[in-house]
Amino acid sequence: MTTAMALCGFVSPGRAATVNQSPQAPQLSTELDLTISESEDLVSGTMTRARKLRCDPPSGDHPYPDTACHDLAVAEGDLARLPGVPGKVCSGVYKPVSVTALGEWRGIPVRFAQSYRNACKMMASTGLVFGF
Repeated sequence: MTTAMALCGFVSPGRAATVNQSPQAPQLSTELDLTISESEDLVSGTMTRARKLRCDPPSGDHPYPDTACHDLAVAEGDLARLPGVPGKVCSGVYKPVSVTALGEWRGIPVRFAQSYRNACKMMASTGLVFGF
């Protein structure tokens, strides 16, 4: 065996099965309860929508679980760091929207609440995680 192979951790084919055997780490769950609250008008009041998002594998009653779970993974479960929709142009209309996320991402507790000027600003910041 050459020195380079030894330094790189080369293992002969006959030993690879015993050296690399390790128990698979348990898959930690991701399950979030998501809500969106929007002011309708003075007469109608506030409308609230809720969805459940599960990842690994993507499921729940969220309409875009694959994309939402991907964005959560990119942000490492920190909803304040979601990739959103870069370059999305929104109007300055003031129609406030508030979102919440409660649950866990890969076993880590998630508590997120944020308000946005309007639904467009929310989508620009959160992508499809709150796209329902």
